[in-house]
Amino acid sequence: MNNFIGTLPDVGWSKDMEIIDLQGNDLTGTIPKEMLQSRSLLLVDLSQNLFTGTIPSLDYNRTMLSEFYLYSNFFNGNLAALDSLPDFASIGIEDNQFTGKVSERFCDGMDNSEVLQEYPVPFSCTDLIACPPGTFHPDGAANHVSGCMKCPQCSSDAKILECEYIGQTKCMGISSNDYEIVRGDMNADGVLSQREFLRLFYMITGRNSWGEHYSNWRDMNVHACTLTGINCKGGKVTKIDLRGATLCASSDTCGGIPSEISALGESLEVLDLSKSFSQSTNGGGISNIPSSIGMLSKLKILDLSHNLITGIPNEIGNISTLQILNLSKCKFRGSIPSAIWKLESLEKLNLNENIFVDQAFPSEVGQLTNLRELLISVSHLEGTIPPELGNLSNLKNLEFYSNFLVGTIPSSFENFTKLRRMDIFNNQLEGTIDFIPKIPDFEIVHIRMNKFSGTIPEAIGELKKLAWLDLSANTLSGEIPSSLASIPVLKDLHLGENHLQPPIPSNLCQKSQINGGYNAISSCDHIICPMGTFSRQGHAVSDSPCQPCEEEKTTLHIGSNNCLKMAASEYSFMLDALVHKRDYNYNNNKGDECDLDVVVCDKNGNVVGFDIPLRAMDFSEKLFLA
Repeated sequence: MNNFIGTLPDVGWSKDMEIIDLQGNDLTGTIPKEMLQSRSLLLVDLSQNLFTGTIPSLDYNRTMLSEFYLYSNFFNGNLAALDSLPDFASIGIEDNQFTGKVSERFCDGMDNSEVLQEYPVPFSCTDLIACPPGTFHPDGAANHVSGCMKCPQCSSDAKILECEYIGQTKCMGISSNDYEIVRGDMNADGVLSQREFLRLFYMITGRNSWGEHYSNWRDMNVHACTLTGINCKGGKVTKIDLRGATLCASSDTCGGIPSEISALGESLEVLDLSKSFSQSTNGGGISNIPSSIGMLSKLKILDLSHNLITGIPNEIGNISTLQILNLSKCKFRGSIPSAIWKLESLEKLNLNENIFVDQAFPSEVGQLTNLRELLISVSHLEGTIPPELGNLSNLKNLEFYSNFLVGTIPSSFENFTKLRRMDIFNNQLEGTIDFIPKIPDFEIVHIRMNKFSGTIPEAIGELKKLAWLDLSANTLSGEIPSSLASIPVLKDLHLGENHLQPPIPSNLCQKSQINGGYNAISSCDHIICPMGTFSRQGHAVSDSPCQPCEEEKTTLHIGSNNCLKMAASEYSFMLDALVHKRDYNYNNNKGDECDLDVVVCDKNGNVVGFDIPLRAMDFSEKLFLA
C-alpha cells in the first residue's frame, strides 16, 4: 500500500515476473494485457484500487498463477474470462460488477477449503468465493458463520442490472442499517434460529477444542435437541451445559458468549458455562458478558464460575426469573455489580473468591429477601456487617469467611430462624457470641480466627441440630458449658486457642463421638487439651495428640497450641488480672510489675510480697482445680 495513483502502462512488463502486488492504492484504468503474459506469474493482487473494465481473456493455464485477487474495484464483464485459471487457484473477485457464475472447481483453491470440509455449510461452496446474483454480504462472500442474504429489490421479476452482479457487499439503493446480515444466519432468511445460534457459539469459541463429544454442534443437519450438552422441551432449547467442554483452548482470541444469545430468550432456563473457558490460552476469559443476556426472560440458573470475567452488564438485572447466580472464582475487580441487587427472585448468590477492592459489605443485599444461600467469601469485603442482612429471613446458608470485616454481629441476626450453616471465620469480628443460641436451626457454626470475647453461652446446648461448632482462635474466656454434652448430633467441636479455664465438663468428656474420641493423656483430650499440654489444634486427634509442655514451660489456658516459658514477673501480672477479674493475656504484659497494686516492692525494685484484698477474691472451689 503505497498510495499510487494513475494508470498502468500498456507495455514494458517483464516476461519473467513472478509477483505483481499493487493492492491498496488509487490506481485507475484497465489491466494491460501484456502485464499478465509472464509464464512465471505466481501471484497477482490488484485488490482495493479503482480499476475498471474487463479481465483480459488469456490462456492462464500457460502460467503458474495460483493467486489472483481483484476484489474491491470496478471491474465488470463475465467471469468466463477466468475459466482458464488452474483448478487450484485462489481467487478474490467480490465487490466488483462481475456477472456470470463462479465455477465450483475454484472451491478447492479457497484458503478455508479444509475448514469447510470439517465444518460444512448449508449453501454452495461458490458462495464463499462471491455471493451469487441478487444477494449480498458485507464481505462480498459468505463465511463460516453467515450466508449471503437476498436483496429485497431483486425478489421481483423486474430486470435490475445491479441484481445480476455477483459478490455484492450491499444492496443497491438500500441503507445497510435497514438490511443487515445476521451473524450466524446460515440460510440467510434474516432470522437466527436456535440451531443457527448454537453453531455460531461453537464456531467462534474454538470449535474442535471443545472436545470430540461436541463435534456434532458443527453440523446443521443435526437437530439442536440431540446435541451434546443441550436439553429441550417442546423442541426448544431449555438448557446449555458446557461444563465438559473446553472453549477457546487453542485460540488467542475468544469470541466469548455471542450477543446473539437472545435467540434463546423465550426458552433457555439454564446456562452453565462453569470452567468452560478456564483452559483458554488467553487466560480463561469470557471477557464481558453481552448485554443481550438480559433478554433471556426464562433463565433460572446462570453459572459462569471459574472463568475470567471483566464485567457484568446492567441488563442482567432484567432477568426477573433468575434463581441461582454463580460468579465465584471469576477474578472480578472493583465493586460488586449493582444490577445483582435487582434480582428479587434470586435464591442462591455465589460471589466467592473475587477481588472486590474497597468494597464494603453491601447493604443492598437486604433487598434479596428470597435468598436461601449467600456466599461472598475470600472477596476482600471490608467494614462492618450491615443490619439489613437480617432481612434475609429465608437464609439457610451464610458464608463470608476470609474477608476483612470488623465490628460486632448485628442484632438483626436473630431473624435468621431458618439458618443452618454460618461460616464467617478469618475476619476481625468482635463482641460476644450470645447470638448463636438464638438461631434454633444451626447445624454448622464456624467463627474461628476472629476477635470474639466473653463466655460461651450455656444456652448453646439447646441447639439440638448442631453437628459442627468451631469457636477456636478467638479470645473467649470462662469455662466450657456442660450443656454442650446435651447436643445429640455434635461431632466436631473446636474450642482451642482461646482463654478458657478448667474444669472440662466430665459429661462432655464422655462423648466419644466428638472429634473422633481420641485420648492420650486424659479422658478429655478429644474435647480440649488440659492445662500444661498442647496440640496443633488445641485438642487431640490421632496424628496430633495433646503433649505435655517441656520443663520450665506451661500453658495459661486449656486448649493451647503451644507452651510458654514464664518469667517471674509474668506471675505478678497474672495475679493482678485474677484479683481484678480481668482475662489474662500473655501478650499484654507491659510496664513495671512494681506498679501493680497487688505487688509490694522494696526501694531497689525487688518484689518482696503481695497485697491481696480478700474481698476481691472469689474462693470458689474451682479456683484451685488444676
